[in-house]
Amino acid sequence: MKIIKNINNNISLCLDSNGREVIAFGKGIGFIKPPCEVPLNKIERTFYNIKEFGYDAIKDIPSSVIKAAMRIVDGVERELNVTLMSTATLALADHINFAIQRMNEHIVLDLPIQEDIKQIYPDEMKQAYKALTIIEEETGVTLDRNEVGTIALHFINNQIDGKENNKVISKDILKESIALIEKEFDISINVESFNYSRFATHVDYLLTRLLKNNQIKSVNISMYETLKLQYPNTYCCVADINTLFKEKLNIALSDEEKLYLILHINRLCSREK
Repeated sequence: MKIIKNINNNISLCLDSNGREVIAFGKGIGFIKPPCEVPLNKIERTFYNIKEFGYDAIKDIPSSVIKAAMRIVDGVERELNVTLMSTATLALADHINFAIQRMNEHIVLDLPIQEDIKQIYPDEMKQAYKALTIIEEETGVTLDRNEVGTIALHFINNQIDGKENNKVISKDILKESIALIEKEFDISINVESFNYSRFATHVDYLLTRLLKNNQIKSVNISMYETLKLQYPNTYCCVADINTLFKEKLNIALSDEEKLYLILHINRLCSREK
């Protein structure tokens, strides 16, 4: 396997024997100067079909978080006998990293749907609780147990069955949402960037929750009202996106879902600027 670009000390973009691009993860492989071959025994994991994530931005996810996500995904696939999407590990790693950032900023988001998930998806919730232990072992960070619901949603939404059914709707909503954001903030969003991919993943998960009638209900109403006033432009975007969902699915977003959108749009815009 030939390294063509080093992303950080432990992650490199490579070409496999068939000429396909692949992200390789392994201790110290980023020190190997391209275009050299990397010994296969140095590679812990490879990730295909990750172009949507934006290679350069993967360096922002600590190796300890990626290791945690790898262990978690392996355990879910093994114990639940399911196959998760090829992007599941890095998507989960990004989610964990974001959860750690929220914790460090003292942002606590309750997930009232968690009790429903326990009833409907008990096996996924069991794995999510195990995930918290793995995260602590790999990163030294103890996440709040309220995070298990959103972690479980990764296992539910990333299972390959039925993923194609909603792709067209999700693509349309995403395209129109990005256009609204670009107009409101007078910016151009790079659709090849990791920031875009992160927002696209959130929209995809949101759509899945809506279609399964598992929408997050509002319990963080005080935080939502505060952010509405603090970020009026972002709130305008969220209101317009809510209109999109009403028009296409006849479903209105809960205040809790709007709160998450405000956070994701702010992060997207701040990094694109």
